[in-house]
Amino acid sequence: MNLNDLANLGQIIGALAVVISLFYVAHSIRQNTNAVRSATAQAVHEHFASWYHLLAADLELSQLAVSGLRDYSSLSEPERARFIATFMAFLSYSQNAFLKWPRDCSSRRYGWVGNS
Repeated sequence: MNLNDLANLGQIIGALAVVISLFYVAHSIRQNTNAVRSATAQAVHEHFASWYHLLAADLELSQLAVSGLRDYSSLSEPERARFIATFMAFLSYSQNAFLKWPRDCSSRRYGWVGNS
C-alpha cells in the first residue's frame, strides 16, 4: 500500500465520518425540537391553569366575572377595571397559545376529528 492509497482511504473514512455526523446532528435537532414543543405546550397549559385557579380561588373575582359577563354596564368603575384586567390576562394567554401553536397542525397529527 503506497502513500496515494492511504490518502484515498483517509478521504473515504473522512467522508463516512461526515455523513454519520450529519445523521447524528439531524437526530439531535429532531429531539431538541420535540423537547421545545413539549415545554412550550406545558407553559401554555400552566398559564391557562393559573388563570382558572385565580378565578376558582377568589369567590369575589368569580362573582365579578359572572356579573360582568351577564351585564357589564352594571359594574362599578373599580369592578370594571378588575373585570377587564382579569379577561385581558385570559386574552394574553390565548394570544400566546395561538402564536405558539404549530402552523402545520392537522387533524391526523393531533387526533382531532372534523373538517381540516
